[in-house]
Amino acid sequence: MPVQTEDGEMCFGFVEPKRGKSGYINQLRIENIRGGNATATDDAVDDICVIWCATTNLNETSVMGWYKHATVYREIQELEYEDGDTQGYNVEAKSENCVLLPRETRHRHIWNAPVAKTKGYGFGQSMLWYASEPEAASFVERLLKNMEEYNGDNWLNEYPPELDP
Repeated sequence: MPVQTEDGEMCFGFVEPKRGKSGYINQLRIENIRGGNATATDDAVDDICVIWCATTNLNETSVMGWYKHATVYREIQELEYEDGDTQGYNVEAKSENCVLLPRETRHRHIWNAPVAKTKGYGFGQSMLWYASEPEAASFVERLLKNMEEYNGDNWLNEYPPELDP
């Protein structure tokens, strides 16, 4: 759900960074993001297309939505609401650049996401994937084309989040 900020209406997302054996939460390796230009010492990288995926009730990994022109942070940031509640995030984008696909749309074949176990590239044990393998190039190109051509409903603005699991 978009949040009104001094920078306008924004969406904030969170992806769990890998945990080390000691339980320490690692940082996102923003220098590995496809299309980014971050170095290992940068705190954030701008103008990134972040594609949100999850395992569906059919046990498939599918695209749920995306943030275009997003900023991705190496470390978890904290958003504080007026009521004092806080929320961790590591991705932010203007809401006008964000899409949440309707539930029935996510099951279409064009939104399937690759899993390394079956494709040789894609998501592994974690739901974090940088799409940097050369074998992933045609998949990424096709997915970006599907995103550009998408003109369906955007649940980000049309439906309350409690309707979407």
